Amino acid sequence: TAVTAALLGMPARLATAVGRSPLAEVVRADCATHGVELVDIAGEGFELPVSSVLLTGSTGERAVVSRNAVGVSSWGQPDLDAVLDGVSAVLVDGHHLPVAVAVAARAREHGIPVLADAGSWKPGLETLLAHVDVLVASADFRVPDGGSSLTDLLALGPTWVARTAGADPVCWLSADGSSGSVAV
Repeated sequence: TAVTAALLGMPARLATAVGRSPLAEVVRADCATHGVELVDIAGEGFELPVSSVLLTGSTGERAVVSRNAVGVSSWGQPDLDAVLDGVSAVLVDGHHLPVAVAVAARAREHGIPVLADAGSWKPGLETLLAHVDVLVASADFRVPDGGSSLTDLLALGPTWVARTAGADPVCWLSADGSSGSVAV
């Protein structure tokens, strides 16, 4: 997302755990090539998680094979005010949850809108969503009790929620009761 923002001409800062592996150097080079400022929050011994996305050409369906960062306990201590300096919006997901929660909470304190991309539930995600203004969830996203309606998502804390469903329209609901859909 940071590279896409940079390609669209927006300044982008990516605060994520990268570390020092050979694969981390690929990430650093890609960010530098695309003008994305990288803030590495990796602690000692951090290993960069690897994901593969498999696409079916005829249908556009995708499958993600991933070893995510759930359970990682070695995070750096970024200067949150420096990370947020000059930022007009923050996008978080649940992959580096302790850091995402800290950044989202500080962003909220500074009046910076916080957006979340939710593809799957991760333990503790409710703590992050309490600091989110806008939540966009995939059709597969389910809260632990199995709820998946827009009302269920709104109850997690955001003031505006949307659900994507591949080529189907994106449906949305706001805390003020307004709702709608947008064709893809």
